[in-house]
Amino acid sequence: MPVKDTILLNEKEYFVRISRGDEAAFSEIFYYYVPRLYSFIQKMTRSAEAAEELVQEVFLSLWINREKLEEIESCSSYIFTIAANKTFNYLKSKTIHKKYLDAMVINNSGCDNNTMETIDFHESQYLVNKLVNQLPSQKKVIYKLTRDKGMSHDEVAVQLGISKNTVKNHLVETLRFLKETLQKA
Repeated sequence: MPVKDTILLNEKEYFVRISRGDEAAFSEIFYYYVPRLYSFIQKMTRSAEAAEELVQEVFLSLWINREKLEEIESCSSYIFTIAANKTFNYLKSKTIHKKYLDAMVINNSGCDNNTMETIDFHESQYLVNKLVNQLPSQKKVIYKLTRDKGMSHDEVAVQLGISKNTVKNHLVETLRFLKETLQKA
């Protein structure tokens, strides 16, 4: 982009011409303000890329809303206000984006832990089921009725036609066996 350091004597006249669709007047304003806006925006964003992009947005906005330019009294103030607003919106969205990414990292690390916990749980569940299937049939039935079906010792005793103490003893032996075997694994 060529840079013009000349002073625009009557910016108001340029704005009136731009409001009527004069591309040459727009080009003069563009080349006059680009270096000033770029410097202004870069100081706030600390990013050359953001400054370039935002300068383009300022002039795009100026062209899109050109019909209003005839009413503007202070052209410089108007252009720098657009630049400031676009820059503040950029910085705000960047801050929100960073917070969102930080939250995602926190949530993803939580997900990773939850995923690992789920995998560990399923592996443990698999081992327990494998060990339960190795039990003698009565101990296996008692374990499944109390743990899987949630039945009380009394209910299991009635259903199987055995004493409550037999249910309790079988369950204690089964749990001890599972605990000792899982600790060794």
